Amino acid sequence: ASDEEPIYCVCRLPYDETRFMIECDICKDWFHGSCVGVQEHQAADIEIYHCPKCTSKHGPLILKNRRNWHRHDYSEEGVKRSSAVQTGTVVFVKELKSRTFPSAEDIPIKRLHGVQLTPKYIEEEGFDVPIVCEKKDGLGLTLPSPSITIHEIEQLVGPMREIDVIDVARQDDIKMTMREWIEYYNSPNREKILNVISLEFSNTELSEYVVPPKVVRQLSWARNVWPEQLPEDSTLARPEVQKYCLMGVKDSFTDFHIDFGGTSVWYHVLRGEKVFYLIRPTQTNLMLYERWLSSSNQSEMFFGDQVDKCYQMVVKEGHTLFVPTGWIHAVLTPLDSLVFGGNFLHNFNIRLQLQCYEIERTVKTPEKYLFPSYETMNWYAAKSILEILQEYTEESKTPPHYFVDGARALSESLKSWTQRKDLTSKCIYAKVGKQDAADYIQYGKLLKDLQKEVKKIDGMEKTSPKKQENKRRRGEKPQPKPSKTANFLEVLDQHTKDTLKLADQEMRENIYIFKDEEDEAPSLKVRIPKAGAYVAEREESEEKAVTKTEKRNGTANRRAAASKVKEDADSKPVLKKEQVNKKTNRKLKKEEKETSKVDTLQEKEVKKENVKTELENSLVKEVPQCLKFKLSNGKMVSTDRKTKGKKLRKKEFLLLGPDLSDPPVPSVKEEKKTEEKAHTKLKSPKKEKIPEGKATKKRTTGGNKSKP
Repeated sequence: ASDEEPIYCVCRLPYDETRFMIECDICKDWFHGSCVGVQEHQAADIEIYHCPKCTSKHGPLILKNRRNWHRHDYSEEGVKRSSAVQTGTVVFVKELKSRTFPSAEDIPIKRLHGVQLTPKYIEEEGFDVPIVCEKKDGLGLTLPSPSITIHEIEQLVGPMREIDVIDVARQDDIKMTMREWIEYYNSPNREKILNVISLEFSNTELSEYVVPPKVVRQLSWARNVWPEQLPEDSTLARPEVQKYCLMGVKDSFTDFHIDFGGTSVWYHVLRGEKVFYLIRPTQTNLMLYERWLSSSNQSEMFFGDQVDKCYQMVVKEGHTLFVPTGWIHAVLTPLDSLVFGGNFLHNFNIRLQLQCYEIERTVKTPEKYLFPSYETMNWYAAKSILEILQEYTEESKTPPHYFVDGARALSESLKSWTQRKDLTSKCIYAKVGKQDAADYIQYGKLLKDLQKEVKKIDGMEKTSPKKQENKRRRGEKPQPKPSKTANFLEVLDQHTKDTLKLADQEMRENIYIFKDEEDEAPSLKVRIPKAGAYVAEREESEEKAVTKTEKRNGTANRRAAASKVKEDADSKPVLKKEQVNKKTNRKLKKEEKETSKVDTLQEKEVKKENVKTELENSLVKEVPQCLKFKLSNGKMVSTDRKTKGKKLRKKEFLLLGPDLSDPPVPSVKEEKKTEEKAHTKLKSPKKEKIPEGKATKKRTTGGNKSKP
C-alpha cells in the first residue's frame, strides 16, 4: 500500500493534511511550505509560484499587484468607487470608526460588583443581557500580571505551537507557529492586519496563571457534567474551551458571529481596549443572521444594518464582560490588546443554545469551528438534568421554568439526533465506577425517563400548589372536566333529575299551606317544626289513620265522662264498682240518642271531604285536621274558624305524642264524627269486667290519681 501512495515535495513524503502545501505553476508538483520557505499567510499574495527546481529556469515567484487580490479596497488604484466596501478593509474600518450607534446602556446592560455575580443571582434575575464588572475583585478570577509580554506568553505556550490566525483584510484563517506570530507582532512595520482569537492554552504552562471566574466554574457543563474519568479505550476527551488568549493588533476586526454552540463568554481585557457591536438574539434577528451567513455577498453587507438595532459598547482595560447565549456580536480593536476569556454551556438558556447549534449545522459550518463533542456534552447534561428533575418530583416541588423548558428542548433535540443516519454508536461512556467498569448512558432509556419527568412536572404546573393544598385540607376530590360535546341522553337525564328535584321541593313547601289561611294575617316568621314531631307514622295508609282517630275519639269521650265521675268522687264517698259501671252506661245511652239524629249529615260531609282531598292531594297524603295550626303570640292554636275564640280546657286537647306540650284542639266536625262512630259501636254494648285487685289510672286536670 505504501508503494502505491503518491509522494510529493523535495522530502518525497506522502500527503499530510495537517501540513500546508503549495503547487508549482510550472511542474505542477506540490511542496510543503516549511520545506520551500513559504508560510501559509503569504500564499494569498503570490500570483505565480516557482519551486526551487523551476526557479533556475523561469526565475523567482511573482507576487500579486494588489494586497487584497480577491477583495476591492478604495485605498488601492484602479478600484471603482461604485463597488461596495467589504468587511475588514482599511476603508471599512475607517467608516466604522466614524459611525455612531445606540449605546449599550439602552439595552440596558447590567453593571455589578464581582461579589454580586453568583448562580443564585442569575437564577433570580436571569442571564439575558450582557453583564459588566469594572473590577475583578470578588469574581474569583486569577490572571497574570498586566505587564506580561507576548514573548513570555510564547515561552509558556511553546514557540512551535501552531495557532490559527485571521487575516482581517481577507477575513480568512491562516496557520502560523507561535514564533512566527511573535515576529509579526513585534515588527515595527506590519504589512497586514492579523488577529489571534482562538489560542486555547488549557494544556500548557500558561494555564497555571489563569483561573476562570467562580460563577463560570459553578455553571459550566464542561466542569460539572462531563465525567472526571473515561475508559482508556474511549476516544472522547473533555472539551477544553474555558481558557483562551486573544492577541489583537490595532484596527483588527472580527465580523458578526455567535460563539460556537451558543456558548456564553467571559472576557477580561488585561491590556488595551475592545469595542463590541451587540445585537439581541430575537427570533427575527436569528433568522436574518442565518440568511446573512448563507448569502453570497456576505462580505459586502454590514450585518448591523440588517437589524432594527445594533448597540455599541466599549470594554476598557481591567473590565470583565459576560456575554449571554446567542448574542450576535462583532469586535473592533482600536489598540493593541491582550485579552483572556473562555466559553461555557449552562442550564439557563438550553433551548437557545440548541437553536444556535442547529443554525451552524444548517449553514454547514466546518467541524473545526464547532464546539468540540457538542452532542456528547448534551447527553451528559441530559443525565444530570434528569437527576435534578427526579429530586424535584420526589419532594413534590416545581422546578424553575427555565429548567423545565430546557429539559423539554433537550429531549426534543436528543430524539432528533438519535434518528439521524450519522449516529453510529448506541451508548456513550460516563463516570467510571469503583471497579473501573464503564458506566454507559443508554439513549432510549434516558430519553424515556427525561420525557416522563417533564410530563409529571407539566401536570404539577397545571394546578397551583396553593389550590392543591386547600383542596387537600377541605378533603375535596378533583372534579372531572365536563365533556365539550354533551350527549342527548345525558341532557335528558339531567333534565328529569332537575324536574324531580323541583317537584320534591314544592311538595315539601306545600305541606303547611292551607286554604283557610289565605285571608288571615301572615304568621310570625319562625322556624316551624317538622310534621314528624307531632304525627307518628305519617306515611301509613289512610285506613290505619282513620282507625287510630276513632280509637282516640272513643278514649277522649271516655276520659270526659270519667272526669265528671272523678269530680263527684272527690265530694262523695267511694262507690262500688258495679254502681259506677251502671252510671256510665246510662250517660252513654243518652249521648247516643242525641247524636243519632246527626248521623246522616256527618256521613255526607265526610264523604265530600274525602273526595276533595283525594283529588287535590293526589301526590301528597292528606294532612290530618289536627295538624292544621298556626302560631299566634308564641302559642299554637287551631285554625278551624268554628272554634275561634272558644276557650278549651286542657282535658279537651288531643294527645298526639310525647313531645307535644300544647297540642291543637280537635274541630267540631271531628268530635261529631267520633261520637257517631262510638254510638254505632255501643249499640250492642258488652259489659267490661274489671278484674279485682287492679285499678285503672285516670289523668285529671290536676294530675291527681284516684282508685274507683
